[in-house]
Amino acid sequence: SASVPLVAGTLAGLLSREPGLKPDEAVDVLLKNSDDAGAPGRDPQFGCGILDVRRVLDRGVKGIRDIAIVDNVISGPPTGEGDVELVVSIQNRGTERLSGVDLSVRIGVYRSGTGVPGIDVGETLGFRFLTRVNEEGSAGGIRVVSEVSIRGARDDFPSNNSKETVLTIPPRVGPQ
Repeated sequence: SASVPLVAGTLAGLLSREPGLKPDEAVDVLLKNSDDAGAPGRDPQFGCGILDVRRVLDRGVKGIRDIAIVDNVISGPPTGEGDVELVVSIQNRGTERLSGVDLSVRIGVYRSGTGVPGIDVGETLGFRFLTRVNEEGSAGGIRVVSEVSIRGARDDFPSNNSKETVLTIPPRVGPQ
């Protein structure tokens, strides 16, 4: 994998900066500071996530606020009625617990959203939204725009606060 040199170099750099770390502790630091990707949590496509060198190096810096959209994914094929479940995941990539997070999601022309009372450092949360698809309207996929913000606070890395995705609808299951 192309990620091996990046992970090995980051691990070597971490151990040289913090020689007191045991190897298993250093690996744990890398895993805890990886950016979740794809479906929430460990998954077959992205494993434990994508290494974020900035997060590894800044993990001891207090006061970093960074809420991120992880991904927009369809959890499975439409039901016989044409309902599709969309999962939008967010992750706290900062160094402080966040309170008052707002998530807004636009699925085609429909808007929805939710408030998140709190999210711990490194935590990923997935939110489920149902939408109905029909044969004509979903031929090119479903356009999903998700955005996240911290109520009353500045996000230190706002470039990861939104994601636009066109999702392909898998074939239906059940009676049609």
